Amino acid sequence: MAPRPAWERVLAIVQAWREAKGETFRNRHGGWGRDVALFWGRTACGLPLRRLGTAAGGRSDAAVSMAIQRFAVRLARGKPLRQMAESATQMLNVNA
Repeated sequence: MAPRPAWERVLAIVQAWREAKGETFRNRHGGWGRDVALFWGRTACGLPLRRLGTAAGGRSDAAVSMAIQRFAVRLARGKPLRQMAESATQMLNVNA
């Protein structure tokens, strides 16, 4: 079984896509950068909700869970977003 990617790797990929530092996109209203980082942090890295909430600026477990669920729905509906997510998943797995 392959090792899980590190949270820092997830942040590096999202920061490169969003062309912004984590502090910038994690607090941006309506932006998907924080939600995609939380989604991969949970699904790819296997991090607990509490740790993700702390990394996202002190969000509650419930808020993190809802953000992950909302992003999963967006991912299922949007083909461009899904294609981007698939390429990021490959990057995470290759560079773990």
